[in-house]
Amino acid sequence: MSPVYLHLLVNQFPVAATVMGVAMLAYAVARGNEGLTRTSLGLFVAAALAATGTFVTGRRAAGGLDGMPGVSRALIDQHHALARIATLALAALAAASVVALAASRGRRLPRRVAVFLLVLSLGPAVALVWTATRGGRIRHPELRPGVEAPSGAGRRVPAAHAEEVGVYEP
Repeated sequence: MSPVYLHLLVNQFPVAATVMGVAMLAYAVARGNEGLTRTSLGLFVAAALAATGTFVTGRRAAGGLDGMPGVSRALIDQHHALARIATLALAALAAASVVALAASRGRRLPRRVAVFLLVLSLGPAVALVWTATRGGRIRHPELRPGVEAPSGAGRRVPAAHAEEVGVYEP
């Protein structure tokens, strides 16, 4: 398995888990649901662990893209810098979540702590979504500002290439 493919496999979890954790924590705070609050904090910890793995695989994947046509080293470097910030922000959220869970073991987590963690979670969530968007621009020029999809987008794949892309044409 190539480093690029491995990175693409793992990079979705931290983003999705963090965004779901934010939504879950917001709902838990609004409803006063202690179990859901603790679950969302656990999700932040799992997302931080996964983000660390994603960051490591991203460093290896970057080398596999060097010299590929249409791939800009500047976009890779920008994505890497943002990934470092997002990973550190998520690690801080995870550390705060662990401290809150440990400090409240055996008793209810104070509402003000849950609200603080909810506000704190917005930063890493935005940073991860932004990082993922910038990462998508590396190999998807249609995501770059000012770039339109090619005029032939949506056309049928020639039969000679159908096997490569899994398309059947009679």
